[in-house]
Amino acid sequence: MILFETCEGGGVGNGALYAECSTASNVQDKKIVIEDLEELKPGMTFNVKFINANTFGTYDSNYVVGTPPTLQINELPAKPIKCGGRNVGVGFVAAGDIHTFVYDGTAFNDVTSDVVFKNANAIMYRSGAYNTWNGSDLNFVF
Repeated sequence: MILFETCEGGGVGNGALYAECSTASNVQDKKIVIEDLEELKPGMTFNVKFINANTFGTYDSNYVVGTPPTLQINELPAKPIKCGGRNVGVGFVAAGDIHTFVYDGTAFNDVTSDVVFKNANAIMYRSGAYNTWNGSDLNFVF
């Protein structure tokens, strides 16, 4: 089954598509441009190099991200970014990271990272396990 056709010149092809994202760290909609891409189809794979780290994303006291960053390709609708089925948040990428995403029809799933979010006091992993610390005590939750 062919999901999309080959196009010369850096546009849509039969493999993973590559783009750089230079969206500011604190902006929700991370934007990239991929020549000749007019629609998203489940199974499409994208490699994205983030020029800036991500500082956008809110989470609650149970470390559940409520408002995730999104990825917008060209002028297509922005879709949430997930890792391990969870919305990603602050710190899921560092400046210069290249992440691979697979589009599932509703979201871009990060298949590269094990980190859902991290900040100065906590880090959550793809598995749902997380660590918190307050400067002297370290707490592991599995």
